[in-house]
Amino acid sequence: MDAKRFETITHGLTPETSRRQVLGRLAGATVAVLGGAIMGLERAAAKPGGNGKGKHKGNEKVLLCQNGHTIRVARPAVQAHLDKGATVGAC
Repeated sequence: MDAKRFETITHGLTPETSRRQVLGRLAGATVAVLGGAIMGLERAAAKPGGNGKGKHKGNEKVLLCQNGHTIRVARPAVQAHLDKGATVGAC
């Protein structure tokens, strides 16, 4: 869709809102939806309790796919694995 048509549509829906504001709100809503979906996946993949071993004993575990292998990691370690390319859920 070209900019002129988009401007016409947004002006027709909300005359006091600029195209930039509409796009910003859409982007914010998209981030919120994706964030909620990721949190839902984490909860679904989590296994309550730990195996009682290691420095994260008793922490909830989360399934991750890293380097083609499905692994379970303690919730506090999830972000470090995601930063290294892991994804939430089984491979």
